[in-house]
Amino acid sequence: MSKHERHILSDGRLPFILHDYRCERGVGAAYSNWHENLELLYFLEGRAAVTSNDQRIEASAGQIAVINANHIHAITAITPIRYIVLIVDRSFCLANHFDTNAVRFRPLVRDGEIAALLDRLTEEYREEGAHRIPLIRARVLTVLALLMSRYREEEGAPAYNSNLLASIKRALGYIHAEYRNPMTLEGLAVTAGISKYYLAREFRRLTGMTVVGYLNSLRCEKAKPLLSEGGESIEEVARAVGFSGATYFARVFKESVGMLPSEYRAAAR
Repeated sequence: MSKHERHILSDGRLPFILHDYRCERGVGAAYSNWHENLELLYFLEGRAAVTSNDQRIEASAGQIAVINANHIHAITAITPIRYIVLIVDRSFCLANHFDTNAVRFRPLVRDGEIAALLDRLTEEYREEGAHRIPLIRARVLTVLALLMSRYREEEGAPAYNSNLLASIKRALGYIHAEYRNPMTLEGLAVTAGISKYYLAREFRRLTGMTVVGYLNSLRCEKAKPLLSEGGESIEEVARAVGFSGATYFARVFKESVGMLPSEYRAAAR
């Protein structure tokens, strides 16, 4: 998942993305991103930490985390979790007379009616028939109407500093593009256009991780498919994703993933 996520729709008649995910404890830390679409995370099992701009919330089964448009967000499983993700393309919202860029919702809700609609949507996505397209569109529109009527935040609610947010997005973009190369906090601060001290503080505030922790976690995620393929040595994988050598890579990988690179490779095989 990239720093600025672009969603590819498989069916233009359904401008939505709907998935049912399962994650083990600790999974998700390397995936901070943002997009202009509205995203709902409906938790069915377990407990997770969700960051959205400068807010950090803990969500549990039965709750729905609402990710507002253009918010830097990430999810990390505190316990093993299962959750439904619904992403509503901005074009659908605009066609129904509201703009995700101009509306903000409460970040965490518990609503049995919306939860039931999301449960039905997951079932209806698997169905066939002439009724499928209009039924799904109507269900999503009902979800949006309930959010608007019950959980819209008042105009003028405090917003995170837009200039600072843009700086952190530049830093995230650079990290995702250049993770294979040597990187310093000073150089990243120049890219972001703020001081290294301000960057370090606000980066952690927005992502829940230090710059070094985020970079190492991302590198470990990028190493996983290379380890699974098995064509390169551990040393070669380490250098391919930006680590200076196998020893440091092994220590960081175990801290991040819970096993050594060699153990991950053996398990993947």
